[in-house]
Amino acid sequence: MRLRPPEDELAWRQKAGEYRFIDLDGASATLTALARTGRVYDGSELTDKSYDTLAARDIGQVFGLAFDEEDKPGLYLTATSVFGLQIVGADQNGDLREDRLRNGKPDAEWMNGQWGGIEGAGPGSIYKLDGETGQISLFANVRLNERDNTGAALGNIAYNEAHQQLFVSDLETGMVHRFDLDGKDLEQFDHGATGRPNALDEDAREPVLFDPKTKLDIEAVRFDPFDPDSWNIAVPERRVWGVTVHGGRLFYAVADGPEIWSVGIDKETGAFLEDARWELRLDSKRPDFDISDIVFSPDGQMIVAQRPEADLDFDYETMTETQQAEVLRYSREAPEDDPDTPSVWYAEPQLQPVGFDYKNRGGLGGLAIGPGYDERGRFDWRNCHGNLWTTGEDLRQNDDLKKPLMLGGQLDVDGLQVVPVLYPAVDNMPPWSAFFHDYAEPLDPEMKEQGRVGDVEVLGCRGGSSRAPALAGAPKTLPPQAELPPNTTGDPRFWCTKGFFQAGVCLCALFPDKCFGGEDPKPACATVVAELICDPATQTYVLQASLTDVSGAPLDTVKLEDPSGTITSLPTSTAYPGAISVPLNGLTSGQTGQVNICAFDAAQQETGEPFSCCNTTIPFQIPGESCGEGPVE
Repeated sequence: MRLRPPEDELAWRQKAGEYRFIDLDGASATLTALARTGRVYDGSELTDKSYDTLAARDIGQVFGLAFDEEDKPGLYLTATSVFGLQIVGADQNGDLREDRLRNGKPDAEWMNGQWGGIEGAGPGSIYKLDGETGQISLFANVRLNERDNTGAALGNIAYNEAHQQLFVSDLETGMVHRFDLDGKDLEQFDHGATGRPNALDEDAREPVLFDPKTKLDIEAVRFDPFDPDSWNIAVPERRVWGVTVHGGRLFYAVADGPEIWSVGIDKETGAFLEDARWELRLDSKRPDFDISDIVFSPDGQMIVAQRPEADLDFDYETMTETQQAEVLRYSREAPEDDPDTPSVWYAEPQLQPVGFDYKNRGGLGGLAIGPGYDERGRFDWRNCHGNLWTTGEDLRQNDDLKKPLMLGGQLDVDGLQVVPVLYPAVDNMPPWSAFFHDYAEPLDPEMKEQGRVGDVEVLGCRGGSSRAPALAGAPKTLPPQAELPPNTTGDPRFWCTKGFFQAGVCLCALFPDKCFGGEDPKPACATVVAELICDPATQTYVLQASLTDVSGAPLDTVKLEDPSGTITSLPTSTAYPGAISVPLNGLTSGQTGQVNICAFDAAQQETGEPFSCCNTTIPFQIPGESCGEGPVE
């Protein structure tokens, strides 16, 4: 999350914490094209810039990430509390702005950018970035029997290709919810109430139930934005975070232990079966941090990533304690039915090195499997599961190796590590056979932002597309959330979001070869000239824009969307090229917003088949002065 200093720089330096608010334009997630490195794994930094960002004003703070496997894959992101829960109250110090609060208070409100700006968004929100239009929407709110999540928010999210459904963990209730791709909550799995007692006899435990009367109350003085013990997070015995689907089962991580369990998925319906199974417990030599992500390698190893314990401060400099969280690789026993061992997994895992410092334990809890690179440093479509992507920080720091590391780029890299997934971990310590990518440059180089990166997801070979990793991380002011890996494709229907958060044009749908790593400048498919005018008759500001076709593509229709849902009279479609006029009803003085435009061929759309869309975003801000003689509407 990005820090937003006040105009008075001296005040910023003297009272930094009080003036550090979430930068609404800061990146909560990024999309980066890393399909071409041009070299073999050499421990160097990849300096490709992200081609798109998802801003805090739209999605707030997020951690979990998942792509579906539609023709134009959508990206799902889950609301999080791991970067802190920020609240504000009425101005008491006379600086004419809301005050940051250190404890709950009767007039407390969530800080802008904590949960995003879409109407109805909150701690239980799942957001969706549409693969066809590039639009962001509120996919669903995770609720339990009409009870909203009160602030502990969500854990991680996983896609189940066989049944086209999503699994998401709730850190407040301990439930795992099953959603279809229309956002319908199909059912919940309760590890505490049914998983623990219904396991096999030797693994059965006493049930631990959720009390729906408990809640997080930001108006109560006991609420501390920097102490997770006051956030109503589920007790360890029922708290589930990392989730993934493998071999017809949902594998999930429980904080108590920590442990890995699994539950079957019905082959016909996709529903949860009643066969919860204990898989393994991390041995006592390992840190007892929560396991926030799980993936499986092509050879069947289970790889788990821990998220360091929260260590939040008022100045936003830290979100986690000193790094010692581990990424571990577990192999299956042979034979698996050895009666002398409690699990089908070897008890002693391999340590997957992450970064050059912290004894190679620099992980921040995000994992993904994606395409490998060939001998020329290009994504290898024959090796769709060849790389292990891991999030971490200080990834290229090591005083003893400073000189050789400096030859490969900057040392201060907080973001991604990429290694060949089948390369023996013991032979890659420290991880010279790797690439590294920074999530975002810090706003203030004097400030150490610790723990600002979260999860990672890579769009793989499915559907012929795999160039962009997605990373979720906290925007500055609150720390950034994890980064996402790059997406690439030769399919002209490939989804793209370039320009969604900046005035600009989406080119990938029409010109995919120019979107990812190409040396040629990206051509434009449309130009937009926009302005705000005042309509004195209605005392309302109106957004007027003219759209010009510069691509020559057969596009004839424009669809308009308002991601915030606050514009009350948005035209649904108009001719392209042409002009649009949007009355900005329902918006107040100083409020920002955007109108998203998708230009397409109506005849192609009517076929029901995937169609190309030229995406453009028009941002605006309502002026401070009134329109006409009345107040700004």
